[in-house]
Amino acid sequence: MTIVWRQKLRSSEHFLAKSYHCKNYNKQQLKWPAILLIIEHALGNQMTQQRFGFFFVFILPALIVIMISLTFDWLKNTNQVYQAQVQTIPYLAAVLAFVLALQYYQFKTFFAALILLLAYLSFWQLLHGSNSSPLGIYWGLSIIFSMQWLWLSFSQPSNPVSLKGLTTAILLALPYLILMADGNSLLLGQLIQSLPKSWRQDIINGVWISPMALMIFLPTLAAVSYRSFKERSLIAGSMFICLLAIFTALVWLQRPLYGVTFFVGASLTLVVSLFIESWAQAYRDELTGLASRRALMSRLHSLSGRYSLAVIDVDNFKVFNDRYGHDTGDDVLRIVAQQLGKVGPRNKAYRFGGEEFVILMPGKHLDDAHQLMDQLRKRIANYPVVIRDRVRRPNQDVQGIEQRGLVSVKRTIHITVSIGIAQPDARNLKPASVFKLADEALYRAKAQGRNQVVS
Repeated sequence: MTIVWRQKLRSSEHFLAKSYHCKNYNKQQLKWPAILLIIEHALGNQMTQQRFGFFFVFILPALIVIMISLTFDWLKNTNQVYQAQVQTIPYLAAVLAFVLALQYYQFKTFFAALILLLAYLSFWQLLHGSNSSPLGIYWGLSIIFSMQWLWLSFSQPSNPVSLKGLTTAILLALPYLILMADGNSLLLGQLIQSLPKSWRQDIINGVWISPMALMIFLPTLAAVSYRSFKERSLIAGSMFICLLAIFTALVWLQRPLYGVTFFVGASLTLVVSLFIESWAQAYRDELTGLASRRALMSRLHSLSGRYSLAVIDVDNFKVFNDRYGHDTGDDVLRIVAQQLGKVGPRNKAYRFGGEEFVILMPGKHLDDAHQLMDQLRKRIANYPVVIRDRVRRPNQDVQGIEQRGLVSVKRTIHITVSIGIAQPDARNLKPASVFKLADEALYRAKAQGRNQVVS
């Protein structure tokens, strides 16, 4: 297993080297750090699925937080200069998250970074503030952060530079500013002191897990985890891990630096997740979940040795789209993409544009590729596509109930694809030339009657 991953990473490094030095390569297209392209090339189709897998949603963010928290033993033995530098990381991570979130329209991540920054400021005052009640700041921070994080997990915030988004940012910052104002935490601390002792505990004693603290955090953890499992996006999973990290920082107050490392881990988790999520959106086709044309163009520069390339086109798609509507046409593209994703672990499918797809088959001879593509063609042709008659469907609920079970609104049809295949030869060594040969073979398949494979 380890040998396989090392080979994949070596292949990825080779891919990057060739991508940077290829004469026809547009360097403006490569806006992401090299490590992200290594991840994509090493993991194959994992990063180009419609939803991230369990590893990327939860395990990856958790690993980042755990790795950062493990630096605590090193950090506590360093001098105060290094400790001060580490404590500035959440501020730098917040600024970086703001810039990236605005550039890639990840508005939820923008407000998540804002809430984390405000929470870190409150946490800093909890540890070092004067003329304030640590007990009041602790409970105020716990309540405010939990409520805002819960709201953010289930909402879709507006653009921060719009009036509505700016208003949201002000409303999020206002509770923290009130909490950190002189004297307010003292009043809140006195209120907490008036509660029964069984509901509270002196935070100086160390680990702080009282029944009231659990009442605040556990419902929020449960709700955010439910949202993360349902949404299956990296940002949603990172928000759950960040919430867990902040909760850990707040219950481990006897070691202030330990809490700081958890805030650092949460901030960096958000930034890394933003990088990967934005990259995935840029290199993944939103409709089909396959890798996009941009990903194909990047991958073509790394091709070498023996490989086969297939260009696939849905037959008579325009006629089909005009007859049954664009929604049904989108369903057909998803069905085709689903079948293309089953061509094997080493082979990778891309959506080139419209109803046209591309499959790269590294190490596969033309005859083997022809046989594999013919099996794919038959599998698509035999797949029943259910068409719902949206025109005849009643608009009124009452009419729908009356007609339900009386009139069938479903029909089944079959679609076909034409496929052109090519491989490098003595006269066509460059991937662009091989792609052109496969495209010409596709046109011959169309001219010979469609629903066939031509090489």
